[in-house]
Amino acid sequence: MHRLSIQILRASFLAAVLFAGSIAVSAQTAISGRNAFYPQWSETTDLPNGHKLIRTHGSGFGLGSEGSPFALTNLNCRGTIHASAEGVPQSMTGHCDAIDAEGDTWAAWYAGDGTTGKWGFMGGSGKFDGVEGSGTYKMEAQWSDGKWTSTWEGSYKLSM
Repeated sequence: MHRLSIQILRASFLAAVLFAGSIAVSAQTAISGRNAFYPQWSETTDLPNGHKLIRTHGSGFGLGSEGSPFALTNLNCRGTIHASAEGVPQSMTGHCDAIDAEGDTWAAWYAGDGTTGKWGFMGGSGKFDGVEGSGTYKMEAQWSDGKWTSTWEGSYKLSM
């Protein structure tokens, strides 16, 4: 009887190791890239304290890590910026949806201080179905006509 208990324990341990190994296979993959946007519209509301609330909609392209499913996507982003009386961003939040050349989509949220922040996937379809992951972004350049670029990095995991 004692020998049978040891064999069951060994089998359980082996199953746990194999299960842990399958989790490691679906680990997060590092990605990075750059986005370029142009404004579609914005609306500014003056707040009682002199600050401004700016609602925006921008479109553009995301250029992700070479060979990744995020290598080239068309982006649409909507957000809200809380800015000082001088128009300097204090905080910003929003979401983006993207579509690639095959018609597969993903969506992500973002939040930051106007120059840097965090982002995370909210879901997707097609090859992006069940996508998970997050990362950081940094505003890179902004033009007087409202165009801007940003760089980003993070990690993702796709459902298998």
